Amino acid sequence: MSSDTTELTITRDGAEVVAVLALPGRTPEAALSAFTEPATLRKWWPGELSTDLQPGGVYRVHFAPLGQTMNGVVESYQPGERLAFTWGWAHELDLAGRFLVTVTVSAPPGSGGTTLALRHGPRPGAAVTPREGEIEGHLEGWEYFLPRLAETV
Repeated sequence: MSSDTTELTITRDGAEVVAVLALPGRTPEAALSAFTEPATLRKWWPGELSTDLQPGGVYRVHFAPLGQTMNGVVESYQPGERLAFTWGWAHELDLAGRFLVTVTVSAPPGSGGTTLALRHGPRPGAAVTPREGEIEGHLEGWEYFLPRLAETV
């Protein structure tokens, strides 16, 4: 990877979306703050973040322009390394917690930046039968929002 070029690769593996984003010149802490700091998140994923970054804590993003709220629960959080949270729309409570988003950041030696790896798929142990178009929607969402994240951090 070039040391001055942001590169994004997104693939679908069954019901899981996998993205790898190269962030030259950024630290792992700055990259992960895109998901943990309300002011940073608001710049690339236009919602209001409320979170308690402890296992079992709330992870909620309210999208006022859509009139929608994403509710989740923090599964794990290691500052500067990893965040995992469940994902679901507040208006679909019966479907809450089916999907897990895991964000891992690292600074590979000699890279001059950070690699952000994101996995969005069925939560381990959850019986998930994706609805028609649901995984494609996750894929399209990350294709749109991750370049915005790269411009923000």
